[in-house]
Amino acid sequence: MDTPKVSVVIPTYNGKEYLGEAIQSVLDQTYPHFEIIVVDDASPEDVSHIVNSFTDARVRYIQHVKNRGAVAARKTGVGASSGDIIGFLDQDDLFHKHKLETHLNYFLKNPEIGLTYNGQFEVQGSDRVLCGIYRPPTNLYLADWVRGFPVSPSDMVLKREWALKEEVWDDSFASQVEHVIFNGQEIVFGGRLALAGCKFGNVGRALNYRRYHPYRVLKYLAERCQAELACQEIIFSDPRCPEAVRALKNTASSHIYVMWAYTAYMQEEFELGRKFLKQAIGLTPGFFMDGDPSQFLSSWILWISAGTVDFVRSHEEILQSIFENLPGELQHLEKNRDWAIARSYLLKGLHTMIWGKRDDAKSFIETALEKGGIVDEPALNMLSDELLNYEAELGSTASQQVIDNLSNLLTKLNRQDKSKFLIGFYAQNRAFRNYHIGRFDSVPNDVARAVKADFKYLLNKGVLSILFRSLYSRLKV
Repeated sequence: MDTPKVSVVIPTYNGKEYLGEAIQSVLDQTYPHFEIIVVDDASPEDVSHIVNSFTDARVRYIQHVKNRGAVAARKTGVGASSGDIIGFLDQDDLFHKHKLETHLNYFLKNPEIGLTYNGQFEVQGSDRVLCGIYRPPTNLYLADWVRGFPVSPSDMVLKREWALKEEVWDDSFASQVEHVIFNGQEIVFGGRLALAGCKFGNVGRALNYRRYHPYRVLKYLAERCQAELACQEIIFSDPRCPEAVRALKNTASSHIYVMWAYTAYMQEEFELGRKFLKQAIGLTPGFFMDGDPSQFLSSWILWISAGTVDFVRSHEEILQSIFENLPGELQHLEKNRDWAIARSYLLKGLHTMIWGKRDDAKSFIETALEKGGIVDEPALNMLSDELLNYEAELGSTASQQVIDNLSNLLTKLNRQDKSKFLIGFYAQNRAFRNYHIGRFDSVPNDVARAVKADFKYLLNKGVLSILFRSLYSRLKV
């Protein structure tokens, strides 16, 4: 395959607002050998005129007579395709211009790989305001698919022989609920590929834009949750599924319940949210009971602070409503209410310093400190992870500017000790990240920045170990 052809399948249903942008993002690719197959899943809205407005012969249009869901639409597109490589793009997502070129180069260098995937930029609404970066696991295995959704369809590109496997298109789960719901197909798709022996490869970049709709209200939450649990069961009940993966069933199912409980609480469907949480508590009680605060509470605070779901209420109002509507089994968390509110302001401020307005970030962080919030190691771990992702995609200059802004703010708030802590902690984490990905030349400079901020890092055995190992690797070259 010197110049393999790529078929990009775009399923659409009532998606006319963003469909044209999605198509254009494929036409803007640096790799020119592709076709675009738009599959209209019997949408009540007429989208044919949007597709036909593109005069490029590489754009094709197929229409379902009956609405059959995104799974069937993608399958229809694959069946009509002629490409050696298949990519998927949701109707409201966008490709980065280097998406196809990067994936094709990866396939050519790694012929054993059957499916490649990438990270994603997260954007809000029609303005495409960047609000985050998701970088998926370095490696994907069956266990990752049964736990949930390590990558979305728009992140995936795969070889034709794998896309044509009939078993990956199983949508029997959709008929197991009262309404026809297609949530969870990625679990079956990725899980069945893994069971069949497909190898997955991370291309190492964020190469599409996933659009979040903060005011969108989802219907049929119970049915959506049940559909995803049914998808998990399809994989767990497969005779090829190893016992070690089956042992993850309670944890995996609990994760689904917790995610849908979160959506229910965001939509103020508290009775349903409590029902989901009770199911999850029965499966993984330690997640909710162990620790002070528990892992459950820490996770939800982090999700709320990222702020991609609910922008109508403030995050403090959201937290207050959560505490007022917890199931009886979680009433012990009431003692963490004040901590949680202060923590949410702090994490919101740190997140906003990266992605939002500096004045808003300053206000959030000031409020957090007034309420007793602490700039501690767990908070800086969150910040470091987000900044390292930010740096990987947008460069070290951009990330350093965020560090400088936040450091200056903490100094102005008479938190000079936290300013030094931030600089040293981030430099240390950056040193470990660069060491583990083989960027040994960068490690000594990172360690030097950490030590300059706080001499204690020179006494850290882990830091010293990666420093000497990196220096030795450079000498060998």
